[in-house]
This record gives sequence, C-alpha cells and structure tokens, in this order.
Amino acid sequence: MEEALLAFVKTGDFFNLDALFLMSFLAATILPLGCEPILVSMALSDRYDFLTLGLVATAGNSLGSFTCYGLGFLGKYGWLRIPEKKIYQWKNKIKKWGPFMGFWAWLPLVGDPLAIGLGLFRVPWKRTFVFIIIGKAIRFSTLLWILRT
Repeated sequence: MEEALLAFVKTGDFFNLDALFLMSFLAATILPLGCEPILVSMALSDRYDFLTLGLVATAGNSLGSFTCYGLGFLGKYGWLRIPEKKIYQWKNKIKKWGPFMGFWAWLPLVGDPLAIGLGLFRVPWKRTFVFIIIGKAIRFSTLLWILRT
C-alpha cells in the first residue's frame, strides 16, 4: 500500500504550479490549510525544479500574509473570528520589534494573527513585507533542502 501511494505521489499529475500558488496563498490566511503536502508531492515528482517550487510557494504564501496585514491595517479583524485578545497580546512585541516581526509570519497558529496585528498597529509596510518574504523563503528553502538530501 505504501509503495502504491508513493508511486501515485511521484507522478505529480494531480498538482501544478497554479494549485501550489493558490494553496500557498490560502494557507497564509486564516483558513486552516497547509500547502506543504502539495509542495512535497510536487518536489517528489521530479517534474518541477526546486527553485521554481520555492519561488511559487514563497510568492503565494507571502501574498496571503500581505492580505492579512491589509485586513489588519483596515481594522477589519472582527469578522475573522480571531479573538481581539490574541491580536493585542502581540502589541508590545510589535511595538518593540516593528517590521522584523514580519519574519515570524510563517509560524503556524501565530503567523496569521501576527500579520493582522502588524497591519492593525500600522507597522511600516515596505520593511514588514521584506521580512515576511525573507521568513517565508527560508521556510520553503529549508523544506525543499531537506527533501533534496
């Protein structure tokens, strides 16, 4: 059974770069999704080079975090069902570390509220986005590096 599943995953026919981008984007929003299974199956299929996979996943995931930042900046977090207390618990850290906190937006469970909080507390967006991209790129590069070895 395990060999059949691995053979199915290695074909890579059921995923493409569009699906990876979309899933990476959605995974970086408040939706409880992950893009890693798609990324791993595409990497194992040997149909895509690792650089392309890393760039697509980083772009989609970063754009999802930028969206969360934008929602926070607009003050539209109530309908997201993230408790106000959870966002405001980051206030002191965000005020202290500023845009650098964007680096940690890749973390599960805390990354989305953190990105919303960065927008909510009006942290400068250009530097914040740079740190978000760096964090996401390191995350996906590390995962792909592990797969390559």
